[in-house]
Amino acid sequence: MISKHYVEGIIKCFTSMDIEKLRLHLKDEYSYEETTKEVFLREIEKIFRRFKNAGDTELIIYKGKCGGKTCPNCGKKGYRFVGNHTKNYLDLLFETEGDDITDINSCALFKTDEKIKKLNYPHEIDVNEDEKVSFVKTPEYRTKLNAATTAWNEIITSPPRKMDFQDLSYWIAKHAVAYQLIKDDDPFDQPMNWTPFISLYADLKDIRNYLSQNMDKISNANAAMQNNQTEEELIDWLLKYEDVGDDAPFFIKYDFFKNEGDYFRWNYQNPVHFKDDVFSQAIRFHNYYLAQHKKMLNKFTTYTSEEASIQYNFCGTKEETKRITSLSFHLQNRKELEIKGIFVPLWIDEMHSEN
Repeated sequence: MISKHYVEGIIKCFTSMDIEKLRLHLKDEYSYEETTKEVFLREIEKIFRRFKNAGDTELIIYKGKCGGKTCPNCGKKGYRFVGNHTKNYLDLLFETEGDDITDINSCALFKTDEKIKKLNYPHEIDVNEDEKVSFVKTPEYRTKLNAATTAWNEIITSPPRKMDFQDLSYWIAKHAVAYQLIKDDDPFDQPMNWTPFISLYADLKDIRNYLSQNMDKISNANAAMQNNQTEEELIDWLLKYEDVGDDAPFFIKYDFFKNEGDYFRWNYQNPVHFKDDVFSQAIRFHNYYLAQHKKMLNKFTTYTSEEASIQYNFCGTKEETKRITSLSFHLQNRKELEIKGIFVPLWIDEMHSEN
């Protein structure tokens, strides 16, 4: 049973993280966080799940108000809901009329009446721009959203779909028109329902393009790995394939993980599984390249970490930035400095750190 007074009962639903009672008792005629009750509660349910997954069994409430002096909500009252285990929290403002709640909004500038020690992570409600009640859903908008949804559902499935390189290339080509139509209408600071598709498509297209352009070189590099018996042979190999290794998208370098089966997992939030020789070759190359390149760069770098950081801040182009972690640059720089009578110790950064 909800408590006698409606407002108090809703607050109790939040402290007990009871999404079903909130769904039952929050009124449909009002909008919350500028969106519908359904969308609002979907986001609240996600936050409750994060609290619970982290070990919280209830939320402790602290009264307060919006402290943003230039915010239209300045002075409006609400509560900070704090996880009893994690000390993570959610700040909400409640607008009421008598014993009725007419709106609930998150607040980024919330000030509690009493100080709370050792707060951790703030949870936030994320409502897409096109989920707000004020958003006008034109026929053009619906066409674009349907195209994005169709593309998304083809690749993000449960259980995760297993794709080979040919499947990936086909999906990229098939939905290129949808991506081009939508990408310029996707506001950077106001996500839309199609934003996950835009982000996913761009990432997968980068992966596809890189593999298309570099697979012959990657295969040759893998075949030549066994010849790296000496440091000199290893350095020659690294210099030959440095552009291939450094130009790879971040996702290929760090986001592919070998599963117990015969495929690679990618993207933990919206997982896609990849399997075939193209991906096996690429991951094999980068695992080896990254480890060996890091080792040789640490040995032959002519910059300490502090000097590299300073250099990075003054870089005006992508090429200048790339040079900081280029083994070929530091080997050449060593030669030029030695001609001038300047001898940079090996492992200079590690020696500098120890001192």
